[in-house]
Amino acid sequence: MTTEAAQFTPPKALAELIEAALSHGRSFIVQHNNSGDSPFVTFRAKWLPEGCDVTTEVTLTWHTRSTGTYRLFTAIARGYYQDWHDISAKKALSLVTGASCFFRRDVHAA
Repeated sequence: MTTEAAQFTPPKALAELIEAALSHGRSFIVQHNNSGDSPFVTFRAKWLPEGCDVTTEVTLTWHTRSTGTYRLFTAIARGYYQDWHDISAKKALSLVTGASCFFRRDVHAA
């Protein structure tokens, strides 16, 4: 007897981040844990922006605890001018696509 795992459909923001990371050549990993009562998925990306000597990193986690559906639980980033701090999924996408950068002082705020 074989048991097939349910197909995983990523949250929309996660799918957008994966697409952006692929399009912009970012190193990233997606970890999906479906072994317990509250599945979760984590996206991590890390890259060295052009002209910068400090990497930019983003980590976002969605979980299903209490809701049964994936909801953003945590989103953090660090870069040239800022250590780890809270961000939104929208800001993470902006960083991954290069639309904003911690290296440029005019757009480094979360």
